[in-house]
Amino acid sequence: MQKPTLVRVAVMLLLSSSLASRAGAATPLLEGEFLWEPADEVDHVSCLLLVDGGSFEARLDLQNLDAAKLVVGLSFDAVQPTSVSRGEDKVSVKESRFVSMSVSVDHVPLVMGNRVANCALGVSFTSSTSKGTSTLSCKGDDLSLLLNDDQIASVQSALASLKHVKFKVDSEHHKWSISSQCSGTFVP
Repeated sequence: MQKPTLVRVAVMLLLSSSLASRAGAATPLLEGEFLWEPADEVDHVSCLLLVDGGSFEARLDLQNLDAAKLVVGLSFDAVQPTSVSRGEDKVSVKESRFVSMSVSVDHVPLVMGNRVANCALGVSFTSSTSKGTSTLSCKGDDLSLLLNDDQIASVQSALASLKHVKFKVDSEHHKWSISSQCSGTFVP
């Protein structure tokens, strides 16, 4: 084995110094609070992505009036994302197993943070275009364990007119599903 010569040691030091300076010049990762709404359903559908260091929060909010003119709100949160991707221009958060669901009618909470299995929420935001997207897909059993018949009818009535939301419940309120897509431009 050869002994390192002075020239080899100097080249290795220069190379490691160059690599270290490149690593220090890394671009910062995208961070902040990003809110967007589809242009045709402002105040009814909104998406939020919050990135703070290693903490990520993704949420989809749906709100509309039901037939009795009561404000019905549903929120879906990715509490423990199953995957996160973040760069200097784009951040994506996905939860593919359990999503937390909250329901309120006339600002009175009915269901708070109920974990829904078979529910997926994906949210992404690109800063260079100021555009965000989200996709929600949930299927559940026995909605009557969470809401009574009048509350279920109120949610159905409120969500029926939203173009970006599909909510279905069987006649006995045992099987239900909801899907939504929200694409829009950043709301400062």
